[in-house]
Amino acid sequence: MKKALLVVGITAGVWMACDQEVTNPQPGIPVPRFVAAAADTAVEERGIDAVPEEDAIFLQWHRDPELAGFQLFRRFEGEKNFSLVAVLTARDSSFFDRVPTDLRCYYFLRGLDEEERMGAPSDTVDYMLLAKAFDLQVTPGEPLLFSWSTGLMRPAFYLLRLHEESSGTPVWIGRMAPGYQGTRESTPYNSDGRAALPRLQSGVLYRWRLDCVGAAARTGSESAWQRFTLY
Repeated sequence: MKKALLVVGITAGVWMACDQEVTNPQPGIPVPRFVAAAADTAVEERGIDAVPEEDAIFLQWHRDPELAGFQLFRRFEGEKNFSLVAVLTARDSSFFDRVPTDLRCYYFLRGLDEEERMGAPSDTVDYMLLAKAFDLQVTPGEPLLFSWSTGLMRPAFYLLRLHEESSGTPVWIGRMAPGYQGTRESTPYNSDGRAALPRLQSGVLYRWRLDCVGAAARTGSESAWQRFTLY
C-alpha cells in the first residue's frame, strides 16, 4: 500500500523541455535517484508503480540534503521531447501523475540548488497503466470466493492482495492466471496454498484489491481497495 504522499507539485502546462534535459547542468549539484521499483509480488511496494485510488502512476525518489528542490519531467511513448510536469520541494519524495491507460510514460528528475540552478538529469524510469479490475465482490462460504470484472483485454496474471485492516498485516498475496472465459473472473481464498491463515477469522475487518500485471515489465493496474468482515 502506498504511503501518504508529500506532493507540492506546480503543473507546468505545455512547457517543453526539448534538449534542456541534457544541456547546461551545473557542476556540483547532486543527481537525484529514483527508488528502485519492487517486484510485482513484493510485500513492500515501492518505487514506480500504479496506484489504487485512480488512474495514476506513483513515482518515488530519495531525498538529498544538498538539494533545495526537484523538477520532474515526463514523455509519453511516441513523443520526442520531455515536458516539465512538476516543481517540487526538498521535502518531497513522491508524486502521483494522472495519465491515460495503455500509454507508456517515461520520467526523469533534475535537482535544484538554493539558487534554482539545475543539475544533471537522473536515470529515466518508465511505467504503463492498464485498465483496472472493477466490481470486486466477496462471497462467503467454503471456500470463500473472491470475484471481479475486467475488460476484454487480459493481463499476463492477476495478483490478489489481502490484508488485515487494523494492522495492515498481509494475509495473502495470491497470483492467478486469467481464465479467458468472459469478463468475470474469480478465485477461492488461498487457491495457491500460500496464505498466512488457513481460513479468515470472523469479526475481523479485512481489505483486498486486485492487481492486473502486464507481460511487459512495469505494466499494470491496481483496483480500489475493498473491505469486508465475515460473520
